[in-house]
Amino acid sequence: MKRMVVPAAALLLLCLAVVSSAAPIVGITANTLQKGTFMMDTWGVWKSYDRYWQDNQWKEFPEAGSVTTLSIVPRVYYGVNDWFTLRAWLPFHFRDKSLPGDSSNGSNSGLGDIVIDPKIQLYNGTTNNTNTIRVALLTGVRLPTGDTDGIDANRSMALSDGSYGFFLGGVVSGEIGVMEGHLAGGYWLNTETVRGYNAKDTYLACVTLEGEIGEGFSALWEFQWVGGEEGTDFYRSYACPGLCWTGEQWVVGGCAKISMWSHGSDNISTVDFYVAPYFRIYYRFF
Repeated sequence: MKRMVVPAAALLLLCLAVVSSAAPIVGITANTLQKGTFMMDTWGVWKSYDRYWQDNQWKEFPEAGSVTTLSIVPRVYYGVNDWFTLRAWLPFHFRDKSLPGDSSNGSNSGLGDIVIDPKIQLYNGTTNNTNTIRVALLTGVRLPTGDTDGIDANRSMALSDGSYGFFLGGVVSGEIGVMEGHLAGGYWLNTETVRGYNAKDTYLACVTLEGEIGEGFSALWEFQWVGGEEGTDFYRSYACPGLCWTGEQWVVGGCAKISMWSHGSDNISTVDFYVAPYFRIYYRFF
């Protein structure tokens, strides 16, 4: 029975696994919308957690148990002018826990934490329809609008930790041979949670390459890294190969998010998965 209880305890802080770090395919670029232009995209990811962190190592969940999450995140964009794009995230989360011997099994769903993250393009070297170097400043704020109560007295499967988050970062986009590349990084500063302690601040990095492989189709490869060093350190790194199709106004794509190197901590980011599929769809309103 003890083996079943430990992973359940680890899941108390599942909601703290940096909500805003998992950018969708080609989700961080230095590109901005034209003035007066609206766009909407939606990305989603299904995660089936396979392991939990204990005694400074990863341990497998019992075969009969399962912990899964689904996030569907519509985002709305507006080009305030040609160099300033405003964006809002409206996430919906579903979390389910089913572990043998755990009396607090159950599921929770609803609105997550809303994120507002403007992008300011600082430099655009595009000339004669040739994409050269673009540089943008990334900013953001996360509002604790998600459920913090969870499904039991320990707030298990909560949709938010109740903290505010403030983000600052940057991104460089440009051509690399016949491909388009994006290099982004940033820092989330998080405030106190409803449990009375400071949420761990996190560093983020993302490298993306995309290139045409046929009419309307592009191959994608993205590498994501997230980590923190406050208290006990943790980090995660994921490779995300994918494919997308681009129409006149629609873009539809999908990726596999594959865990590469990772390290857990005692009080945050205590669970991980091996492979998770996610998708992105967006539509431009001209």
